[in-house]
Amino acid sequence: MLLLATTAMANSLIMPGDRVVLLGDQFAMELADRAAVVAAIESAGATVKGYGRRGAESATLILPGDLGRDDVVILCIGMIDSFRGDSHIARFKTELEKILAQMPENQVILVSPVPREVETGDDLVEASNHAIALGLYADAVRGTALEHDLLFIDLHGPLQHAHSPGGIARDGLHLDVHGWSLAEQEILWKLGMRDHPPGLYLPRISPRQSKEIEDTLELDLSQGRVDLPQLPEHTNLDSPLKSPPVITWNTALAHVQKSARLDESPEQESLRSSMDVLVREPGRNEDALVILAGIVDNETLAMDIRLAAMAAIEDLPADLIGDRDGMQTVQISAVPVKMTYDPNRFEVTAGEPVRVLLDNPDAQPHNLLVCVPGSLRSIGRASEALGTTAEAQARDWVPESPKVLHVMPMVMQGEVGEVRFIAPTRPGRYPFICTYPGHWRMMNGVMTVRRAEQ
Repeated sequence: MLLLATTAMANSLIMPGDRVVLLGDQFAMELADRAAVVAAIESAGATVKGYGRRGAESATLILPGDLGRDDVVILCIGMIDSFRGDSHIARFKTELEKILAQMPENQVILVSPVPREVETGDDLVEASNHAIALGLYADAVRGTALEHDLLFIDLHGPLQHAHSPGGIARDGLHLDVHGWSLAEQEILWKLGMRDHPPGLYLPRISPRQSKEIEDTLELDLSQGRVDLPQLPEHTNLDSPLKSPPVITWNTALAHVQKSARLDESPEQESLRSSMDVLVREPGRNEDALVILAGIVDNETLAMDIRLAAMAAIEDLPADLIGDRDGMQTVQISAVPVKMTYDPNRFEVTAGEPVRVLLDNPDAQPHNLLVCVPGSLRSIGRASEALGTTAEAQARDWVPESPKVLHVMPMVMQGEVGEVRFIAPTRPGRYPFICTYPGHWRMMNGVMTVRRAEQ
């Protein structure tokens, strides 16, 4: 499979002589009729061929018989799959892998499904649950693109956060003229055919004639007029994905001991996972405490290793830890839909170890950056300047800046993130912020650092 260089976004990714194949569900059908997109591609000396199909799902998608090895494939899939709920996501990912495996030499671009707009008359619970599911499927498409180093065009995020006087969808599921205006600009920008990213403030546009398709399976499904079709029997990939190996006490201990002997800091997530195995092993809490306490008390080790051990000790039973000096644990939740932290303020003691846990029940991913006093706006704007490129997504929209002190990577729905650090020695108010696109202005808070009592 040909890989796209995300560093070359200033130039068009569509070359003269290319054939661009629009493949997927009804969104692909409508995209093939968008004059602005087709004209831009044709102006680059390429041709466009639409192969969208009403009701297409990942498990039933059929590649066109005339697909050439040099075709550029823009794959739009996930909307119909999303009606099967979040329990279907694992199969969706597997089917998406199978689709990509059939196009090993093609340049493939993955497009997220668009968000759902809850309309008057919708069942609020059902519509909201489907809106959440769509966000999860968009994340699944993004994850697959990153795994394969493919260009990902995120329409879900920008459209969800767009400010449009008339909304973005004509029926809650399919884009109207305003939604298509932003989608077209986003697609052309990601293809390198537009110099600047589109703005999220959409002016009111007069209705115009278009080839919008009103007879849609998505609308029938959302209104309960039809049932989802039966899927073909699930089959594994020719090279099935292997389950991760089970980490035992002995393998976890070996990893922790090896990490403690390294001259440089080990990969933190795997180290923390191994320590977690130690503290959760039935009947071995005391052994785990001895091992982890030895790491914490060894001042020759890197501080990030010692902090990981401190955090693991905090998860042991309180009566076992006793009076041992520990680290302060701050528990925060992301409030669904509202894009806020709860709580959004907490206090720590200068120079003392801290861990912050972020529980994310929200459909959107969130991260948490602790920054220097007075830097909220500058870091927020710097994260916006990263845009929505694959490179920005790969770095979790964390700008390079000395003002960023500590970083918790993106936490997906249903996960709990953790960041560990020594609190600053200088008292003050240190902002913390989520830099996922469109979040920082609402999703921020303050960590107050106070002097230790004498």
